[in-house]
Amino acid sequence: LAIANLVTDHALPTDIGRDHGHVLDLLLASGKIVTGFATDNKSGPFRRLKKLFEIDARITVYLADGLDSLPIDVNTIIITCMGGLLINQIISHGTQYLKNITSIIVGPHQQVYEVRQYLSRIGFTIAEETIVEEDNQFYDLMRFERGCALYSEEELKWGPLNLKTKSPELLSKMAKRIEEKRNYAGQVKVT
Repeated sequence: LAIANLVTDHALPTDIGRDHGHVLDLLLASGKIVTGFATDNKSGPFRRLKKLFEIDARITVYLADGLDSLPIDVNTIIITCMGGLLINQIISHGTQYLKNITSIIVGPHQQVYEVRQYLSRIGFTIAEETIVEEDNQFYDLMRFERGCALYSEEELKWGPLNLKTKSPELLSKMAKRIEEKRNYAGQVKVT
């Protein structure tokens, strides 16, 4: 649900690498979108997507690697539930397809700093971000839009908008990271 909330009304999204299709289902049900695309680069997940959306002509499913074969009218890319370095790789291998993209929605499981850094370097700025806590894990979800911004090290680490709002999830995430560092420092023996 948090990912779907980042999608703007009337967007035309492609959900990349998501074999369950939940985000697109939520977006259709909420009326935020009227049509969309789903893709995966593996035949098993692709078949699951095809089966899921076989009776719903509003979602077109295609087999492709990353941004390859991205429909020209798509304006929003959704890439979540994978590592940040893989997200960056998917985008960097398909930069020629970004011409019509106005929003990139990402939810990296790790390497969040690197995703913020890379997307800001290629001409996108953070328009919206949130942190979701699930099973004592924290997930940063962000919507980037076209624009230029220079972020500080702290903003790349925690998120510029997160630092402004100081949400309970951000404070919990910071506290957890401090505790992890303390625990690690306590395990290191001085010789």
